[in-house]
Amino acid sequence: MLLCSLEIYNPFSKYFKSLVSVDRPLTTNTALSFDVCVDASELLVIGIDWTRRCSHAGVAVSFALFGLSVSMEWYDTRHWNYEKHRFYLPGEYKGDFGDD
Repeated sequence: MLLCSLEIYNPFSKYFKSLVSVDRPLTTNTALSFDVCVDASELLVIGIDWTRRCSHAGVAVSFALFGLSVSMEWYDTRHWNYEKHRFYLPGEYKGDFGDD
């Protein structure tokens, strides 16, 4: 995992409004998420997060300046099997409550 971020927040602001939220599959196992929102608590956010060998591994990039926030994530839709050190095979994963 690689995480680099710089974040400056206003803890007294609670205003949030989503302007655009798009989540689309790209391939059988990958998807793209793109979000634009107004979050008055975010004064400055610059971040990149790269994860591997975990559920929903992928790359996330975020940027916010004076409340306007843009983020994009390209991720794997599969869940990671920590016991076998691989993604679960189709039909093998039974979520937290025993359902898929």
